[in-house]
Amino acid sequence: MKFTFMFLLIGFWACGGRPDPNLQLANPEAFAFDLGESWEVNASVSALGFAQEENDDQYSIKLSYFVDMVTPAADTLREIYDDFLDADDEEEFMDVILEAQLEIDSSFGEGTYKLIFNVKDEYSQQTRSVSVDFNLGK
Repeated sequence: MKFTFMFLLIGFWACGGRPDPNLQLANPEAFAFDLGESWEVNASVSALGFAQEENDDQYSIKLSYFVDMVTPAADTLREIYDDFLDADDEEEFMDVILEAQLEIDSSFGEGTYKLIFNVKDEYSQQTRSVSVDFNLGK
């Protein structure tokens, strides 16, 4: 009986840590500002469920991401923006905001465009993508 209780206790203890990473992307947003001769596009997405490493009471995350843009004519411009988030904090991360800011010239006409965020959690090797539409023009 003692051994059964000990095995159950060890089993609960082994499973009691942080849950396995499950990278998720939520609340994508994008909008464009007319700068006259060009457009400034700002976009963001929330990332959560990523893996974290803990060393000396510091939590760290590593997320890489790039953004593709699909034009109204269905042409895909690959990796028009890329970035890497390497962050440390004394507290565990709940979520982070990944942002992209780019300028496109006036050769891009009016219409509905799509941005696709492609995110990779460098610790867990999980990847996810999410898209969001935005409009150029009136």
